[in-house]
Amino acid sequence: MRLIVERKFGQMVCYDPPDILDVSIEAAVGDLRTVDPKGSAVKTARAMGICFGDTPGYVNPFN
Repeated sequence: MRLIVERKFGQMVCYDPPDILDVSIEAAVGDLRTVDPKGSAVKTARAMGICFGDTPGYVNPFN
């Protein structure tokens, strides 16, 4: 909401510990960063029930 009130369109919120900042969307997506599908972040997400759309029987609710 703060970014809208400040008319900072084209900006997004980012977490840069310990700060919450705003950066341009262009700067945020300028470099492709990937996540190891066998890494701990994905394993933790799956254990919490988060689906990445790659499990058998997954039905995309947006189709």
